[in-house]
Amino acid sequence: MEHKIITLAAVSTASMLTGLPNATAQEKTAPVATPAPAARVSASSLSTGTPVTYQGAPGIEPEITGIAGLFKWGPIEGHPHLTYRFSYGDGIQARPGATYKTAINEFSPGIAFRLGDRWRLDYTPTLRFYSSDRFRDSTDHRVSFGGVVPYGDWVFGLQQSYAATSGTLVETARQTDQESFSTGLDASYRLGTKTSLDFGVNQNVRIASEYPDVWEWSTMEWIGYEFNKRLSGGLGVGAGYADLEYGTDMTYEQVQARVVWRPTDKVSLEGHGGPEIRQFLDSDLSDQVSPVFGGSVIYRPFDVTTLSVGFNRSVSASYFQNQVTEGASVTAGLRQRLLGKMDLSVGGGYRWTDYKATVGEWATSRSDEGWNASVELGIGFLKRGRFAVFYHHSENSSDALGYTYTSDQFGFMVSYGW
Repeated sequence: MEHKIITLAAVSTASMLTGLPNATAQEKTAPVATPAPAARVSASSLSTGTPVTYQGAPGIEPEITGIAGLFKWGPIEGHPHLTYRFSYGDGIQARPGATYKTAINEFSPGIAFRLGDRWRLDYTPTLRFYSSDRFRDSTDHRVSFGGVVPYGDWVFGLQQSYAATSGTLVETARQTDQESFSTGLDASYRLGTKTSLDFGVNQNVRIASEYPDVWEWSTMEWIGYEFNKRLSGGLGVGAGYADLEYGTDMTYEQVQARVVWRPTDKVSLEGHGGPEIRQFLDSDLSDQVSPVFGGSVIYRPFDVTTLSVGFNRSVSASYFQNQVTEGASVTAGLRQRLLGKMDLSVGGGYRWTDYKATVGEWATSRSDEGWNASVELGIGFLKRGRFAVFYHHSENSSDALGYTYTSDQFGFMVSYGW
């Protein structure tokens, strides 16, 4: 079947160049889990894998809002940024059952454009060099583009991203060449002062070497109600279709409820969840009902301190033929500002993943459990620069031969943005 990817012309041009920052090799859980805007909850949960190597604490990229760019042309501002990361680790998988030690040097030169007040485009390649000849040197590319357009009582949004990566994944236990395309279109409409309607359409594509390509389309519609300034909720219905290059295609439907609650100025809670009914086409397997949910709790006792807990459960097409993955995770983190210029990030998480057959019986063919912990200490310099050191530990335990590993990684990174 021939497919066409929905993109904007500007993004398609950027995608030829390909890119965005921070893609590495064995696993990373964000120290601080920040909830997505409620209107952006999507029915799709197609995964591009769990990286094996540490990729840095989130939220440290230069914030370009309110900062003059290195150059300006009319409403367009250019903000170049550069990151160098060195890491050394053991237990990194080159193939199932084979783990090695290696040093990794990564160079990520990129540029972000602020297009007026509502649009942003970023392109970042990452050049990666391994000291061990068990791994292939590679160049990743990432592009992201997005923005919003208000029109009367409507607000329209677009998010487009592209990534070409070659990192080691927990799921495959090897370096995996893949491309991913993600397009999201959403619209919100205010029905009076308390009620809103949210509409979303998504396309997600995963093209992986040696594994089935997946093309997935989904939609999610919500009706929301603001009970007061601190509490809002909503009900949503959604559906999706996953077209696999080979293997069992799938359709699914979801009914979800969501709540966003801010009991005090220092505490915020967000959660959504409900049942998913999934059908497997060209298979004698009966429809399967699974709970899907996600959310976070964030506590900011002081301006310089953030504590967070996140949780998630989803079902998605596996990298392996005629399988889906049912996965759940819990994360926790601390972000602390120190002495005005330093920042400390401590985080960890635990995850469970079952690989289930989509033909024959609804049986589990592989079960994984993994956890990780990391600490990163950084300091700013010259207003727009940052230097950080880190340590990361991760483990995966699997009942399938070759997918268990234990890895310790440490290193440093230097970044600067204009």
